Parts: sequence; structure tokens; C-alpha cells
Amino acid sequence: MPSGKIHQRINEAALALCTPTAFALTWYATSDVAYALEITGYALAGMLFGTYFADPDLDQDHITRTEARIRRWPIVGLPLYVAFVIFWYPYAKQTRHRGLSHQPVIGTLLRLGYILLFFLVANTIGRWVIFGKPKGWGELPLSLLVWIVRHPAQAGAWIAGECFADALHTLADRLWPVAVHKTAVRWRVRGWG
Repeated sequence: MPSGKIHQRINEAALALCTPTAFALTWYATSDVAYALEITGYALAGMLFGTYFADPDLDQDHITRTEARIRRWPIVGLPLYVAFVIFWYPYAKQTRHRGLSHQPVIGTLLRLGYILLFFLVANTIGRWVIFGKPKGWGELPLSLLVWIVRHPAQAGAWIAGECFADALHTLADRLWPVAVHKTAVRWRVRGWG
């Protein structure tokens, strides 16, 4: 399987190629430059989030590239790293590596659902601690739901960007052994290995 660095390089190359294409297609479909920039920005943000912070390898037991990168940040790196590991620990324990988390659309929705569930629970607990007994689920989940209903294209673009990043990750996982095997066979035939 490719390393985390290879996964990120693949997604970065695809990002460089697909961002102008997504902008051109959206602009062609809507004839509105500002709207095309907005939708492309949401798709770009979703892909960046899926590449750097919510990748399918968060279901592993060891430190991922994302966690190692966060840990190297100056001053805030260690506390953020600890928070990141604590946040994703239940997810890593409940999902098998290369199981549902590596299915492009299902894995993306599973991670987004996990993030939303965490914020829903944290919001409810926070309201209970601050205000006593909370009434309902609070404003955060409701405002997020209202935003999604009012801006379905933007929410869809974000999710599509994340799904695209996950699909590239899964595709690289599935094709990497074939490419490595062909290279090894080629080296043996030429007498290099």
C-alpha cells in the first residue's frame, strides 16, 4: 500500500488538475463566475479536509501522517495532536482498517457522521453544564441543518470534494500492489533485483 505521503501527493496532483476543471464546468453550467468560484471553493475545501484531516486511514492503530503532521506544528502541535488522537480513538477502535472506512462514499459519510455526532454530543453536554438541563438539541445542530437546507449545492460540493479525495485514496490502495509488482518483475527481468 502507498504511504501517507504518496496518498497526499496523489491527492495534491489531482487537486491541481481538477480545480480548474470543476470551475470551468460549473461556470459553463451556470454562466455565473461568482457562483462557479463559490462552488469550486467548497469542493476544494472538502477535498483538502478529506486529504489532510479526515482521510480513510484514521482507522489505523498507529500514528498516521495527519497526526504526525499536526504534532510537528510549533507551540500548539502537541495539544492539538493529543486532542486529535483522543477525538479519533473511538472511531479507530470501532472500524476495521480497509473496511467500511475505505469505501469511497460510505466511508466519507461515516466520518462526517462521526464528526457531526461528536459536535452534537459536545453541544448538548456544554449546554447542560452551562445552562443546567438543556431544552432540545441546541442551536448548533439546528443551524447546521438549516444551512444545508438553504445551501444544498455548497454542501453537496463539500461532500463531493471529500468523496473524491477518498476515492483517490482507495484507488491508490487498490492499484499500488499491481504497480509495485509490475516494477519488481521488470527489475528482476533486467537483472536489477
